[in-house]
Amino acid sequence: MNAEEHRQRHVELHKALDELVACFCQQTKFYPSKTVVYDLLHWSYRQTIKPTEGIEHPAANPDYQHLV
Repeated sequence: MNAEEHRQRHVELHKALDELVACFCQQTKFYPSKTVVYDLLHWSYRQTIKPTEGIEHPAANPDYQHLV
């Protein structure tokens, strides 16, 4: 992986993290400033086993924008 590919991969990861945090905030009503990383990761892992039903994912909103 060259430097540009490495940079691009981090851009993709950052977008995915933005989306994950937005979904976490929407579903839990917690804010990142009041949350430890463990809580975010644990919630995310639980979503891979049994996702919350009936919740619109933030990225499905046409106004949703990634920070990157």
